[in-house]
Amino acid sequence: EPTEWDLADSPDEIIYSDDIINILLIGQDTRNESQKGLTDTLILVTVNTQTKRLVMTSFLRDMWVQIPGKNGGTYGERINTAYPVGGLDRLLNTLTLNFGIKVDHAVEIDFSGFQQVVDALGGVEIELTKKEAKHMNDQYGWGSRLSEGLRNLNGEEALAYARIRSIDSDIARSNRQRVVLMKLFEKVKTITTDMGF
Repeated sequence: EPTEWDLADSPDEIIYSDDIINILLIGQDTRNESQKGLTDTLILVTVNTQTKRLVMTSFLRDMWVQIPGKNGGTYGERINTAYPVGGLDRLLNTLTLNFGIKVDHAVEIDFSGFQQVVDALGGVEIELTKKEAKHMNDQYGWGSRLSEGLRNLNGEEALAYARIRSIDSDIARSNRQRVVLMKLFEKVKTITTDMGF
């Protein structure tokens, strides 16, 4: 295992390997399907086809980066603005410019789509802390609907869990998002194995 990260020094130096597949998950903060929203969630899923290892990397939405301009040049702004102002191309170019990452595939989902995926899979099991459960109940007017412990969250509840930020930090929030995704991946893996795939 490497002891140091070898980071790209310039946009021309792209980190790439034939054994690596990079899939960018884009979660939009929008409730209007006709509009592109700020990217509430940006998670790079890196799959190593040789080692069969999957790694998720979150890009915090308030991270200040250089974004390629429409007519050349760059400008400084939060990373979550690249997608709504310039679409997928601008976002992918922003990731390459700032991090030397080549994205092979991108998946875009909004609040409604996320909830539908979770519900279609029969919910997702999440270990809630007392603080998380209280915050969700208070934030959404759910009374005592959720409590501390292992809970099977439906789509609405899983989205609320993944969006929690005010009780701690954006870093904790991005960790919650990765937890939900890993639980969903595990569930899909179990379902496909049971079906003989």
